Amino acid sequence: MTTRRSFLKSLAFGTGGLTFRIPPSLLRRLSSRASQHGPRVSRSNPFIDDTGRPRLVCIQGSDLPTMLRKGLRALGGLGRLVNSGDRVLIKPNLVLRESDTNAPLFPTMSDPKCITELIYLLREHTSQVQVGDQGGEDQELIYEALDLANAVNGAGAELLNFEQMANPHHHARLPEWDESIPDFEIYRAVYEAPVVVSLCNLKRHSSAFMTCAIKNNFGAMEGRWNVGTRGWLHRNPNLSEAFVRELPYVAALIKPELTIVDARHIMIGNGPLLTAPGAEIKTGINRMILCGDVVALDAYCAQRILKLHDTGFDPETIRPTLDNAEQLGLGTSNLNQVDILEIDETWEPPPKKGGLRR
Repeated sequence: MTTRRSFLKSLAFGTGGLTFRIPPSLLRRLSSRASQHGPRVSRSNPFIDDTGRPRLVCIQGSDLPTMLRKGLRALGGLGRLVNSGDRVLIKPNLVLRESDTNAPLFPTMSDPKCITELIYLLREHTSQVQVGDQGGEDQELIYEALDLANAVNGAGAELLNFEQMANPHHHARLPEWDESIPDFEIYRAVYEAPVVVSLCNLKRHSSAFMTCAIKNNFGAMEGRWNVGTRGWLHRNPNLSEAFVRELPYVAALIKPELTIVDARHIMIGNGPLLTAPGAEIKTGINRMILCGDVVALDAYCAQRILKLHDTGFDPETIRPTLDNAEQLGLGTSNLNQVDILEIDETWEPPPKKGGLRR
């Protein structure tokens, strides 16, 4: 049987009386295709209603542990997603430290308290919980600023530095991409995780217009700031024109099973850092939104939260992102097709009458 390796060897060293030497650049290109990966193999969304619509829960309250626990219970429970022995990766939003050391770290970055509370809930189902994200600078600097090692290890989970791992990333691409789109370098720890839980904030963004469920997958790509795949995504001088359309590419390669939006405080005006002109923190939102559908989450947060609290935000600015995400099969932006449950922290589950379909 002719294999890719034997085929390439025959091209390089000749067959019969004819010797043909393949150019080294083409040989590397053909050989690399054997190591390319498609999208991460993810589990289907278990958080759906009896008609197959994705369920979205928005819970309002002031007590973080209660909001998380009841929000997950209203969604259908972590038991629908996590099995005993599963390795679960929590991927927070750890974009960059603010230049002003007195500035609050949340909601620029994930709140370590929220990360630890999520660890506790996951450890009720599995002992293997990991936490990791690659922001715009060295991971250790971000982890130190948040005192994340103590928080994560103290809660019984493992904090990962993606860049310090052996063979840190896979070259992945979507099968429908043409050659003008390069391989995306996705960290192995994310790509190979049986379950990925994305924990993100709700913020304005100078190029993407909004940071939420879809945008949060950027931290799964190799490199810091605008290098590697991130550099390609930031390649155009007019970032927003291409950026908002190409954002879903990363989400389509990662496909997190569950996304939780920590919208107790949000960033309005501009972002994703407070140093962006016009950026400010809006406190007292006091909501968390949970869903297995990243498109529905972004549509909901744009239309029903950010628009209400930021008069300068137009949800239509993220329409190219939502449309492309839908075309890639990541979910629906039509909230009429979503089973939305809006509750507060006093919520108690109704008597069982069938409940969610597994």
